Amino acid sequence: FIEEIKNDIEFKLVRQNEIDSIYWPRLDTITHGYINWLWHLDSILLFINAFDNPYQGALTFLNGFKVHLKNCKIIKDKVFHPFQTGLIYKKSKLELFVSSAEGTLIIKEVISEEGENIFNKIKIGERFYTPTQFLDKSLATKIVFTPEGKKAFNN
Repeated sequence: FIEEIKNDIEFKLVRQNEIDSIYWPRLDTITHGYINWLWHLDSILLFINAFDNPYQGALTFLNGFKVHLKNCKIIKDKVFHPFQTGLIYKKSKLELFVSSAEGTLIIKEVISEEGENIFNKIKIGERFYTPTQFLDKSLATKIVFTPEGKKAFNN
């Protein structure tokens, strides 16, 4: 492709079929990366994966502090009552086991806002949760990246 450009090869332009077109605005991890623990487990995992490396990780709260989750997977071994969603029910040396109504979210990395991996500080019985005002703000905010930097607009 680059060689064709260098050699002044003309390209045939093809108009996009607007009937089939779809537009998705840009996402920003700090604005839109909040986990809604009421979603289906598969959707939670896909969301966390979307904000995983090279990004900072999906956002939620633990003990009143904002944390980023990374390196997760699910197993559909047990089902829990929906009220138990987000509770850490088991911990191994490398994994946290978090309950949901459809199975278990296994988390290997929990990063503080300061960038510290706090996995070893987390205890069984603690809960990941996201206050609704953070979910509402993430849905109501559109991010536009300009030459001057990121700009937020409320819908």
